Amino acid sequence: MRGAVLVDARTLEDAWRAAVLALLRQPGHRIRNLVVSIAEPQADCSAFARRLDAALGAAATDRVRVVARTILPLTVARAVDWERVGFRLLPKLPTNSYFRRMVDYEGDGTNVNQIRDVIDALNHRTPDGGKWADPGPIVLERPGRTAIARVGFPCLSEVQFHRDADELVVTAVYRSHYYHEKAYGNFVGLARLQQLVAAESRLTCGGLVVVSTDARLGRIGVMRPLASSLQEEVTSESEHERVPC
Repeated sequence: MRGAVLVDARTLEDAWRAAVLALLRQPGHRIRNLVVSIAEPQADCSAFARRLDAALGAAATDRVRVVARTILPLTVARAVDWERVGFRLLPKLPTNSYFRRMVDYEGDGTNVNQIRDVIDALNHRTPDGGKWADPGPIVLERPGRTAIARVGFPCLSEVQFHRDADELVVTAVYRSHYYHEKAYGNFVGLARLQQLVAAESRLTCGGLVVVSTDARLGRIGVMRPLASSLQEEVTSESEHERVPC
């Protein structure tokens, strides 16, 4: 039985590149338990997102900004009152939006706001005045039928937040993960969510770890030449001073 494949990277861009190269080296371009650790997930890689969309000829639903929006819409991330803006936006979001499940599972206003609970826990606020040492995970899959593995939504299972001194570290677990379509947009959305929770908790952003229990790479005819060009970029950057993304 193979062990986990570990990828350590500085930025979202570096992490996606390294993970794709690792997948191309594996039989069937599939890895069970791909663990991607990103040291500086808040580094600006927006230029890379545009290049990636162009290189992949991404369909509308697979563009980086669209995938990131399913986790945290940019209008919510930039809002002074993220909760009010988020709930006003809910009726416009598709039912398979991760953000909807995070703040109101059924989208009918009766369910728990998991993001708010995480923030309250990190700020040591509880309804009964007690103290939580750590927040529980944000859960995206309901026990029962929606937790039965199948192709399609939801692939993101849970997101866990921890305080490490004055930093917020985040771990996200995907039961399946498509690196040729969704993964980079997922990275962007998770980093955006980390930034929001950190700001609301008066913490700085630490590392982001993404665990894909079943990572897959498709469109190999496109990905292989793209990966070759990415490897050339990595080699070139290793020979010169790296320009921040």
